[in-house]
Amino acid sequence: MKKNLILVLATIALVAMAIPASAATLTLSGKYTADFTYDWTTANTEFWSPTTLAGASKLALNLTFKEGDAITAYLPLTVKPFIGAFAPTVGSWYFAYDAAPAKFWVSKGDSYNAKKFASLGDPLGIAAKLYNGPTVVGNVSGSLCGVGFNVYAADLGSHTNALGTWNDGNAVLSRLTYGLPAGFTLGVVSTFNDGVQLTSGDPAVTEPMMDDITAGVDVTGKLPVVGGNLTLAGAGFWRFDEGTKKFVAGGDNPYAMLAKVEDLTLGPVTAKLSYTSVGDDFVAFFKSTSTTTVPLLTKYAEAAAVEAEVKATLPVVIPVNLTIGDTLWMKSNGNKPVYNETTGKVEVDPIKDLKVTVSGAYKADLDDDAATDLVGYKVRGDVSYKAFGLELKPYVYYLNNSYATPGVHGTATKPADTVFGADLTGSPIGGLEVTLGGSYELELKAADLKAWGIYTTEFAPAVVKSAITKVAAFASFNKVDAADATTNLYAFAGSTVVVNDKLDGKVGLLTKDAANKIVASATLNYKISDKLAAFGTYTYRQNAIAPDADHADEWRPLGNNHWVKAGVTGTVGASTISVAYGKNGLADADDEGFHAGKPWAYLRNTPDFMNWQLWTVNLAVPF
Repeated sequence: MKKNLILVLATIALVAMAIPASAATLTLSGKYTADFTYDWTTANTEFWSPTTLAGASKLALNLTFKEGDAITAYLPLTVKPFIGAFAPTVGSWYFAYDAAPAKFWVSKGDSYNAKKFASLGDPLGIAAKLYNGPTVVGNVSGSLCGVGFNVYAADLGSHTNALGTWNDGNAVLSRLTYGLPAGFTLGVVSTFNDGVQLTSGDPAVTEPMMDDITAGVDVTGKLPVVGGNLTLAGAGFWRFDEGTKKFVAGGDNPYAMLAKVEDLTLGPVTAKLSYTSVGDDFVAFFKSTSTTTVPLLTKYAEAAAVEAEVKATLPVVIPVNLTIGDTLWMKSNGNKPVYNETTGKVEVDPIKDLKVTVSGAYKADLDDDAATDLVGYKVRGDVSYKAFGLELKPYVYYLNNSYATPGVHGTATKPADTVFGADLTGSPIGGLEVTLGGSYELELKAADLKAWGIYTTEFAPAVVKSAITKVAAFASFNKVDAADATTNLYAFAGSTVVVNDKLDGKVGLLTKDAANKIVASATLNYKISDKLAAFGTYTYRQNAIAPDADHADEWRPLGNNHWVKAGVTGTVGASTISVAYGKNGLADADDEGFHAGKPWAYLRNTPDFMNWQLWTVNLAVPF
C-alpha cells in the first residue's frame, strides 16, 4: 500500500511540475476534532489528562489539486491521534485525467470512492464485480480509431482468515467495442487474474497461485426488416499450465454462450427466443454476485436452456393479453435434457381499474437417471382492483409436485400447496397509508395475517409554529394447524414540533421495542443565541438494562429504566464545541429489513445502560 501511494503521489508531483503554476490550483481543507470522555468509576478515578485527550483527537486533511477541467487529484489524510504518537491513514484518494481521446484515473479501491470500479456491461456478465475489496484500482477509457475501450487494473490486496493470510493477486478487466454495419456492435471482453483461486469467498489450502483468463466475444444490435434485438455471446476459461508454460482450457467444458432475440414483433405478436449454456468447467472470477436478481452465469451454472416466449393481444371486445412460454432445460455437458417447462398467462382488463390475471405452468421430467421427480404443475389467479385510493389484490394458487415445498406436507414425493390470500394497500384519505395482507395455506392449515398503517398530519396548535405528527399501528397473527397462535401488536405516536425560532423538540412513544417493552423519549433543542444552543433528551424504557461490573456500585438516582442526556453546543467562527452529560437511551435504527425507514425505527433498538457518571466534550475546528 505504501508503494502504491508513493507512486500516486509521485505521479501527481510530476504532473504538477509539468504544468505552469499559474494554470494549477491547490486547495487545502480539513477539520480537527477532539473528544474527551470523563467516566468516573470505583476502578477509575483518574480525571482528564492530556494523554486521554490525545487518544481521542483527530485531524482530517483534504488536499485537492486541479488543473483546468482535465486534471484532478484528491488526497484525504486522517491523523489520529493528533497529540502524541502520530498514526496517519489515507482515505479515498484518487487522481483523474479527463481528456480526449482517453480518460485515466487511479484510486483507492473503496466502494464509496468518487472514482470506483463499475461493471463493464458485457452480455454474459463476466466482468461485473471485483471481489475482496481491491486496494488500488486504475482505469483508462475512451475511443481510438473507432474502437471504444474500457480497461481496469486492480491490486486485489490480501485477506486473512483461519487458514492464514492470502495474497489475492492482481486483476486486469477490459472491454473493447467496435461499431459494425447495420447498427451492430462487436464487443470483446476479458479478465485476467493472477491470485489465489477462491472457493466460497476463501481460498482452499491446496490451491496455489495461478494465472487465469476468462475471455469472450459478443455481437449485439437490432435485426433489420423484422426488428427485434439480437445478442450473440460466447466465452471460455483458460488456466496457465506451469509445466507447458501455456494457457490451456480450464477443463472438459470451460465455455459459455448466449444466443438471444428479444422484442421480435410480427403484427400483434411479440416473441423472445434464446439459447443459454454455461459449461461445468466455466469459471468467471469477476461475475456478478447480486442478491436482488439472479445473474445469468449463476442461473444457468452447469446447465443449458432453450427458451421461447410469445406475447399477443387478442382481437376481442375485452382487452386480453396472452403470453405463452416454453423452456427446455438441459445439462451443459452434452445438452442432455433434464426437464421441459411450458408456461402460460392471460391478462384481462374487463373494466377500468380492474385487472384479472390467470397463469400456470407444467413441467415434464426428461431425465430418467435423476432421483428427483421433476413432474409438476401450478396454477395462479390474481385480481387487482383500484378504488378510493386503495388497491385490492386477492389471489389463489395451487402448486403440485415439483413446484410445491417438498417433504413438508402431503408426501415427500407428491406434495401440494394450496394458498388463498389478499393484499390491500394505498391511501384512502390524505396522510393515511395502509397495508393489509393475509394468506391461508390449506394443506398446513396455516394462517398468516399482517396489517399496519401510518397516519401523518401537519396540524399545529396555535401555540407552536409547526408540527408533524405520525401515528402508526402494526398487528400480525400466525397459526399453523393445532399449534398455538402467535400474535404481535404494537403502536407508535410521535411528533416533531417547532415551537418558535429558538425552541424545537421531538417526542415519541412505542408500545413494543426490540425487547418487547414500552419506550418513550423526548428531546428539546433551545437556541440561546446565534452561537450557543442547549439540548436535552429523556428516554424511559420498560426494559431495564443493568450496568456493567465497573458501574454496578455507582450512583444511580433513577435506576436502570431511565436515560438522560443534556448539554450545550457553542460556535466560534466555524468551530464548534459541545459539552454533554449522560446518554440519550437511543440506539442506531435498522437500515434494512421491515423496520428500516419506519417512523418508530429510532426508538426500537435497545441501547447500552445509562451511565450517570459520564461527561463528554467534543471540539471540531474546520478550516
